[in-house]
Parts: sequence; C-alpha cells; structure tokens
Amino acid sequence: MTLASLSNLLSPHLTRPLLDKTGLTGKYDFFLDFDPENSATADDNTAPSLAANFLKLGLKLDARKSSIEFLVIDKVQRRPSDN
Repeated sequence: MTLASLSNLLSPHLTRPLLDKTGLTGKYDFFLDFDPENSATADDNTAPSLAANFLKLGLKLDARKSSIEFLVIDKVQRRPSDN
C-alpha cells in the first residue's frame, strides 16, 4: 500500500490526524506490530508504539501544526414525505 493509504488507515486510531508528507508515491509492503487500542500509552508492553514501528521502516513521526480539510454538518432536516 502507499504511505498515504497507511496514514489514512491508522489516523482514526490516533489522538490526532496522521498526514503523509513524505512525497513517496510508490506501493510498499509493511509489517507493523501495533495495537491501536493501546496507541496512547507509550509504556505499553504488548506492542511497540506507532513511532517505534515507523522508525524501523526508516520513517519518522513528526508532530507539527498543519491545515487539513474536513466536513462540518451544521444542520440535518428530514425531507417532507410525498404522502
């Protein structure tokens, strides 16, 4: 999978969005020993942290501020029925 696909896959399991800023577009095979349920605990012994997994791949997770697009739904209304 691409690094962009990997970041999209993992992002919902983290406390902040994971964005691919590598510029790499190729497809890669990964093996991550990562437990999303325990992703917030750095001292978890059941699986290495996500950052440790990325370092093994030669990648680095870097926390920074960035703009992202998202959808905001302000209001929902039911359509009137035809009856």
